[in-house]
This record gives sequence, structure tokens and C-alpha cells, in this order.
Amino acid sequence: MVVDDHRLLAEALASALKLRGHRVLAAAAPAAGAAELVITRAPEVCLLGTATPAEPGIFDPVIKIKRERPQVAVLVLGPVPSPRESQRPSRPAPRATSATTNASRAWSGPS
Repeated sequence: MVVDDHRLLAEALASALKLRGHRVLAAAAPAAGAAELVITRAPEVCLLGTATPAEPGIFDPVIKIKRERPQVAVLVLGPVPSPRESQRPSRPAPRATSATTNASRAWSGPS
């Protein structure tokens, strides 16, 4: 099952999955109605797209789905911050140094 706030995106992802041999139960929008749809249809997997992870209650459908249908795997697509990351001040990503780069080039893998 594919659910996204953007109907065209949900339909495009559902079509791509169908072309690759997957059975897609539904492509729906908006995500607010996702929980009821998933609970009713009981798919193996629900792809839930979100564009606004900071919005209050955005993960309520996931909580409801997991409570009512714990066997359904729910994959959240979109910019989802880690709970730990959202509580820490942001810091720049570490940069690779030339020593790290040279060491990775010199390693030839397991023998």
C-alpha cells in the first residue's frame, strides 16, 4: 500500500512497484486517512510518504497502524529526523581527510 499527501507521487510510486511485479493494494492521499485504510486492507507493507516530519501528530497514523495491525511493516518516506537528532544542536557532518581517503584506497579487501 502506498500513501502520500501528494496524490501524483503516490500513484507514480504505485505504478513503478506494479511494473516491477509487486501487487499494490491502494494508492491514497492524504496520509491522514492512512491508518483506517491500512487497518481495513491489512497489507504486508505500507509506504507512508510525508513532507512535513515536524508537524505535530504526523506519526499518529503509524502508531495507530502498529497498535491495530502489528504485522504490517510501515516504511516512512521523506525527510524524517531521528528523535535523537531533533533534540541535539545541529553540527556539521564530518569531512573525510586525505589520510582517511588514502587509507581506504590502500585497503584491498579481505584475502
